[in-house]
Amino acid sequence: MPSQATFLPRREVTDTILNAVRQYSLTAIVAPMGYGKTTLARSLAESLDGSTYYYATPTGPHDAPFLWHDMFRQFEAQGMSIAPAMLRLGFPAAASQWRQALDLLHSLTSLTTPACLLLDDCHLITDTALFGFWERAVRANIPNFRIVLFSRIRPEISLVELCIKQYATVFEQDILAFSETETREFFRLHGISENAAAIEAQKYSEGWPAALWLCLQSWQASGSLIESQNIDSLLAAVFAAYSPEERDLLMRLSVLESFTDQDAQAIATLPHSTANLRTLRDKNPFLTFDTQRERYQFHAIFRDFLRKELGHAARIDTSALCRLAGECCAERQEVIAAFRLLVQAGRDEDLQRALDMFLLPEYDKGFVFFQDEIFAATTAIPWHIRLQNPMGYLAFVLMCLVLWNDARAVSMLDEAEERFRNAPDIPEFMRKRLRGEFEVIRGLSVFNDAWALRDHYEEACRLIDGPSVVLSDSTAWSYGSPSISFITLRDAGRYEELLELTEQHWHLCNKLTNGTTKGGEKAARAECWLERGEFATAGELAREVLNCCGAARHVAAALSAVFCLARISLISGESQKALQILDIPRLHVEQLGVTEHFDCIDMAIGYINAVLGKVDAIPEWLRNGEIYDPPHNSLPQVFGLSLTIYGKALLLQGDYQRVLSLADEIPVASAPLECLFSHIHGKTLKAIAVWHARSQNEALELLREALELSRPDGIILPLAEYGPDIVPLLRLLKRTAREDAHLAAVLTLAERITRATGRQDAPKELLAPREMEVMRHVVEGKSNLAIAKSLNVSPETVKKTLMRVYKKLGVANRTEAAHRYMELHSEKNPLPSGF
Repeated sequence: MPSQATFLPRREVTDTILNAVRQYSLTAIVAPMGYGKTTLARSLAESLDGSTYYYATPTGPHDAPFLWHDMFRQFEAQGMSIAPAMLRLGFPAAASQWRQALDLLHSLTSLTTPACLLLDDCHLITDTALFGFWERAVRANIPNFRIVLFSRIRPEISLVELCIKQYATVFEQDILAFSETETREFFRLHGISENAAAIEAQKYSEGWPAALWLCLQSWQASGSLIESQNIDSLLAAVFAAYSPEERDLLMRLSVLESFTDQDAQAIATLPHSTANLRTLRDKNPFLTFDTQRERYQFHAIFRDFLRKELGHAARIDTSALCRLAGECCAERQEVIAAFRLLVQAGRDEDLQRALDMFLLPEYDKGFVFFQDEIFAATTAIPWHIRLQNPMGYLAFVLMCLVLWNDARAVSMLDEAEERFRNAPDIPEFMRKRLRGEFEVIRGLSVFNDAWALRDHYEEACRLIDGPSVVLSDSTAWSYGSPSISFITLRDAGRYEELLELTEQHWHLCNKLTNGTTKGGEKAARAECWLERGEFATAGELAREVLNCCGAARHVAAALSAVFCLARISLISGESQKALQILDIPRLHVEQLGVTEHFDCIDMAIGYINAVLGKVDAIPEWLRNGEIYDPPHNSLPQVFGLSLTIYGKALLLQGDYQRVLSLADEIPVASAPLECLFSHIHGKTLKAIAVWHARSQNEALELLREALELSRPDGIILPLAEYGPDIVPLLRLLKRTAREDAHLAAVLTLAERITRATGRQDAPKELLAPREMEVMRHVVEGKSNLAIAKSLNVSPETVKKTLMRVYKKLGVANRTEAAHRYMELHSEKNPLPSGF
């Protein structure tokens, strides 16, 4: 029997593709199942210069974050230096993360050390977001960095455009298929000189390398070919040639996507399993062994065939087999694989073990990516089993509520509470514990209502002696905002009351979350001093928070503290320092890997750059208003501040019409949380936009409303941070208002921020002087020709000027422009009579 080392591909094929890989950033090899793509990938890995990293895409519907984690976990095992950093970063959920990921890829290579990623079975990738990242990497044209895709169908990437631009090349199945001449030569090299056999093999295999290999094996074993026209029959014949023990071993192992020698021994429970595996590896090209990871993997063709055979093997207890395989996966912390196998095992104890997976510390890093599958499987578990493992089921409900923001979670919680209360077999101590856990979960559902949260947590602490069982680090406390106050302050005039309540009862949070909320009460107090303009006190308290929050699990309070310090630095004129401060919690955020925390950093960066007037430095998803698109749609608390930053970006671009519609949306979007700051920002943004686009008097009234919302708590910074956009309006108000200390404080601070950021007061006129001059003639009823003669310019110049005016005023024609201009200037300039 020939060894696998002498199998395909042919040397000339490998050389042709090698040359392409060295020339292009991206090489795609597209061929149907059985053409030897995986074997080619391994051949390329052995032949390429520099470092090569091989990724086998897992079967099943997986989203981009899961595939990212799985990919770089495999690359880490192969020694990729940047893999740990990529794992900490997670799949890029925001523009800053895209940049970090591409920078890491840049660091992977040098002029002398090329690197190549070999991505196998790309047809299994259903989430095109991952292809989007690789396309960005290709377009970045990183020196000495190459990607090779192996796929049964053309992957969802802009291959045609990339090929035209000389970034990529594509090889179709023809390059891998065997001709009749090559088939005869292939047979001759393996000691078979009969041309008739080779010709028949070519007919049966249709040039498929995998089928051709099976024909060769059949001839060598029996001196004749299997008379079949499909690969399944060839596989069946080869499979039948194995001993009963070998067939049994192969079928058992097919339940796993990949496996080790230890797995084979554990789940096969057969003598000599390891020795049999090594023999089978040499006999069958569909069973490969990764020497770096020390793991076996079946080719999809063979695995699917074996699973069908397993379904017909009455002598194998598939339920027990799946349980053993699930335990193997659980020991390796492969929570998704373990969960699937245990559910498939199907017995009561297996399903209870599956529910236990939700209590593992690392569960949310896997389950969060498989919402539909996990939800369907878990809710199908009979209630008598859920009642036997109530903590596991409650942890699942909590995941639905907090991580998935699933609307069904509330009714699920109500049903679970009723069933657990009425279940006769739950001991009294467990009933008490469960009541406490229900209070914890209900507290998280109202987490920005401090009074309701206090009541839930007081009751939970009375019932639970110690931390909650169902909470994990990522569900215990994640505001989804770098500002605690933006989320928790609901009503004007209650800021101090809120802080006192928080400080008195924060120990309840710390007890239930096992210390995860450490520093939160001080961070909230620091923010209060900041919003009131007491910057020295705020800075001192924020630094105390950072000193006590030294671990990734305390990152929420640390994010609040650094955002506070960054805003203080900005007011002091230290804009570079303000942005550098925001890097302090980044390592902890990467370690914890919670998407909402990456969003927090982006929001902080966006907010600071918006105040600086640097619209292009605002993260792209915030600058473009991509608030409702994944991955920024999971938590409602991100809407208010995210939309505020988007509004600030629109102001900087002078898009006042869009600001007007957005300003009304901000408080509505955050309505479930009733955030006071959303209303303050919404009123302020609308006042500035109305001033530019419509009416000065209306703008002043809106600004008065914003000031009245902020007055009871002495809040001045959020308004003042609009700097040059708000200073002219504040000056107008000051002229007509009585002595108003609050207004004066906002104006003084706004002027200070304007100077500190180096920005100028916003112009009072929307139109440029020449545009104003043209419009004065328009409202007098003059034609373009008459206006051109009056201004001594060409009619074409007048026409172009009017086009700019239409755009600025948001109108479509001359009549609408005249009416809008008159509305804007009714309070500033007298208009001709008759209008």
